[in-house]
Amino acid sequence: MTAEPNETLVEQFRSRLWRPASLAPSDFMPSCVYHYTTAGGFQGIVRDGFVRATNFSFLNDPSEVTYGTRLARELLNEMKESLTETKRAVIDQILTSLDLEAVAEVYVACFTRLADDLSQWRAYGSAAFERYAIGFDTQELEALSADPSTNFVKVLYKRTEQIDRIRFFVDRVFKFIEREHVHQQQWPTLAGAVAQLIARVLPELKDIAYENEREWRVIRWHARDGEPPDVDASRGVLRPFLKVQLPSPLPIVDLRFMAPTRKESARKAADMLLRKGRVAGVEPKHSEIPFAE
Repeated sequence: MTAEPNETLVEQFRSRLWRPASLAPSDFMPSCVYHYTTAGGFQGIVRDGFVRATNFSFLNDPSEVTYGTRLARELLNEMKESLTETKRAVIDQILTSLDLEAVAEVYVACFTRLADDLSQWRAYGSAAFERYAIGFDTQELEALSADPSTNFVKVLYKRTEQIDRIRFFVDRVFKFIEREHVHQQQWPTLAGAVAQLIARVLPELKDIAYENEREWRVIRWHARDGEPPDVDASRGVLRPFLKVQLPSPLPIVDLRFMAPTRKESARKAADMLLRKGRVAGVEPKHSEIPFAE
């Protein structure tokens, strides 16, 4: 393969990838996913038309940041054992590049298939008097993936699926190098591209212990030299976030709430807010769980 600018080589590699099975449209996508939040969060989403994607390094559970990285490194090192010396060199370059990729540039907004779940009520807004689970149309959230910097994905908990997700990019780069006869001097460029792709899928991976959460995520990548993100301080700490603009009209198709001491008042106010936001056909329903504390 003749020498080409690095950008062109990476573009060719990316253009010849195809969507892995975990990203392709499939029958397992639910019709609705829920975003659990406080009264203020519910008001802000309906009023402003966006959800907040929090910086991946600032999630409630710090282990989420390290889990995917550790798995990727373990897998890449295991792959080296059965590869030729030249292919091991590519893996080493991917590992080096992966260390340089910053997950701090990844932002996530969390959703779940669970409509009225005790653990979710406890995890989100447990110190608030009222809590809300906003049901969104998944087809509308999937449409956000038309933006190259955004993806709507199912979180993977099974190790076999996680490994397949990472191996996908490594296998493709080996095939690309062989088919296009890429000169060895250009391998580091492709290794960097693979490391970036792997870093982008790490927020899709969680420990099997969290499988009951049945989580989906909107993931957004933010350029290092882009406009600085907003910062939230409502929980007593500073947490960077990005605004993920939702389609208009808002794709809210269900609403559950928990307000044990003022059920009817909260229902009435929620209905008013939905109508104010031009959300039609959604009747607020109180949680069937008697108490979440």
